[in-house]
Amino acid sequence: MNVIKRCPKTGRFIGFNRKASIYKILFPLFGLMALIWFLIRVIPKPSRVNYPCQQVAAPLAGSFLLYLTSGSGALLLHKKYWKKFSHLGIGLLSLAILMISLSTMNFVSCQLPTSQPPESDSIIEAAEVSHVQTFGSGMSKAVWSFDPEAFSWEGSGIWFDSENINKAKLKGLLVYGLLQLAGEDNIQKAWDILFRDFNLRYYNNESSYHSGEKIFIKLNSNGFINPYTIRFLLEELVLNAGVDPKDITIYSDNNLNLSFVNKWSLETMLESIQELKGVNTLTRNTAQFSQVKIHWSDPDQIYYDSNDTTPINSNLYLPQAAVDAQYIINLTSLKGHRLAGFTMAGKNLFGMFQDSPHNSGLHPSIAAKYHSYGPVYQKRPMGSYNALVDLIGHPQLGQKTMLILTDALIVSLYQNPPLDLTYTPQFEDAPFNGNWPNSIFLSQNYVSIDSLGLSFMEAESAVKEMSNRLTQNNYSNSALPDGHTAWNYLEEAASASSAPSGTIYKPDGITPCGDLGEIINWSYSKN
Repeated sequence: MNVIKRCPKTGRFIGFNRKASIYKILFPLFGLMALIWFLIRVIPKPSRVNYPCQQVAAPLAGSFLLYLTSGSGALLLHKKYWKKFSHLGIGLLSLAILMISLSTMNFVSCQLPTSQPPESDSIIEAAEVSHVQTFGSGMSKAVWSFDPEAFSWEGSGIWFDSENINKAKLKGLLVYGLLQLAGEDNIQKAWDILFRDFNLRYYNNESSYHSGEKIFIKLNSNGFINPYTIRFLLEELVLNAGVDPKDITIYSDNNLNLSFVNKWSLETMLESIQELKGVNTLTRNTAQFSQVKIHWSDPDQIYYDSNDTTPINSNLYLPQAAVDAQYIINLTSLKGHRLAGFTMAGKNLFGMFQDSPHNSGLHPSIAAKYHSYGPVYQKRPMGSYNALVDLIGHPQLGQKTMLILTDALIVSLYQNPPLDLTYTPQFEDAPFNGNWPNSIFLSQNYVSIDSLGLSFMEAESAVKEMSNRLTQNNYSNSALPDGHTAWNYLEEAASASSAPSGTIYKPDGITPCGDLGEIINWSYSKN
């Protein structure tokens, strides 16, 4: 007797013939597996009941429970069929059950509804983007990736809500940027080239990434990176660079920030992508700290504010996870800053030691504008010491960074924006034409990417207009007013071996820095 029932007119599958003997054998197995799968998935997170796989499993599991309550299922299997299987032996019986289980899983997957699965169940493919441009060369190479369709926002609500972001285009910004940075047309080869280039410079060994090597991701402290950028970076590392999730650590010095990561990336969007589970998350409150210390090259410049110039002796030890890692990835955003003028990759390293930057007295040494909200900070002149140079020159921080990724879909003029249009200008000049920046920057060098980002902001008329307007209205949060000295950090770093300030930069307390990169100025080229 046929197991499958078909429509007499169309021949389409319409169900199973419950009178067939094989159906009576397989049905309890189908039902039991569906029940176990349903309980394992739905009890920890009830919202999964809406997943397509659970929509298939639920009726099978329910039918199985009804079957058990009748008592006939257990009796039938015990009396009628045990003798038929007893002569097979335990090994052959186990193999038979395994094959039936695999067949059942295949059947369930074939019967999924034709609608698209939830976003958390799928790997999003990268879409080609409209513009990718390279700046600099060699170790100072940086890439700008842009597409006007990647992001749209009306100025209200959470800017990184799903409906505001074209996920395929955003992933394209990352993927095509990586390809351009590596000079490759295959993403797996691109990752290999980036690891090899870094290993040659840092370890003096042109080797590929090896399984078990640790990667430490420093997330921007103020949580302005949209969660999809985090997701796509993790996808790339695991699926194309060959990194085991357990070897990846995401670190933030801000508990609220890491809660944001867990909620929006690791739990919601990645929970059903099996390959990405197991990523570690750490904050300063949960991290263990090493005995590796940052040494300020001009400690007399490290003090709390202009009214108290006593040098501070702080706990400047680095997280053990960062010291143990073979590679650091700096995942940041491009924003204005009420003290430093702007914040990008170098400033993102402020959260990488045991004391907070505020208690460690770093802010006076990076001031690019006068600031009097709370402590008084005087603007540092060009040609003066800057603590950011010590951070990007430290062998366990900036020098161990193999990739810098900057999210610039939206550029605020304040580091803690209220997420409205007060501090977030739409860019008026070409190629933006009244749209959001919709950009990502990538590099393996701090000076290159930070100078590219700063000049990117300065070149935009809407940024200049908003910054000057905020200054005229006595906003202390204005980012880049006329006369700022944000370029001081970059000029000091680019010439660190003979810095304009005369500072001998020795961030590890032993070895003087060489020049740390090449200053790059952004310009839009249609070619």
